[in-house]
Amino acid sequence: MMRSETKTIYGVDVLGMIAMFKQLRKWRTIRKLRNRWNQSRRDLVICRKFRHLNHYADDFQVQQRYKHMREYVKSHQQRGAI
Repeated sequence: MMRSETKTIYGVDVLGMIAMFKQLRKWRTIRKLRNRWNQSRRDLVICRKFRHLNHYADDFQVQQRYKHMREYVKSHQQRGAI
């Protein structure tokens, strides 16, 4: 019967640390994606607020923003970040 031995460094389980780092990486990636979505929303509000930037508001449609976010998320999923 094989016995699984856990590797420890300075009394800390290595596999547990790896799992924790992967989770932190996932949280950080999701936070960055949410910040990107919110920043594009803030840019839209600024474009609508100032009259001379109003013609740029068409570039910030929800469908277009959502499509870009899906592409960003897809690339992160393929790399295994989320």
